[in-house]
Amino acid sequence: MSWFDLKQIRYLGLAGGTAHYSAIEQAALERGLNLKPEIVFDDFDTAKIFVELGLGQAIVPAVHAHNFEKSGSVKAILIADLPAVSIGWAFRRWQHLSASAREFVSIVNHEMGKLHNVAGLELAAAIGES
Repeated sequence: MSWFDLKQIRYLGLAGGTAHYSAIEQAALERGLNLKPEIVFDDFDTAKIFVELGLGQAIVPAVHAHNFEKSGSVKAILIADLPAVSIGWAFRRWQHLSASAREFVSIVNHEMGKLHNVAGLELAAAIGES
């Protein structure tokens, strides 16, 4: 889907003040598109319900779109040229983390590795397990 195509949707979006809302609004404005949500929600699970009810289309991160599509109730369409959003964590010394924190990092890294084929998702290499 192109940014031009987004003019044709009934846009459902996260409430203002969120990083997601700001990223979508900024990307749209840079492309000359005034994209304001007609219906606002507070979380992506609510977005899915609104889409299932036929209230419009929501722009959600790739991982959510992938999981929603797996359920078979909504269809995910990749938006070309959407700016990437980075997430992650940092710590100074692996050995200073508690055993449960190290286990948590290992589990998250393992689960994230399963997402390598999700359209629109770029995974960085896991760092810190040394």
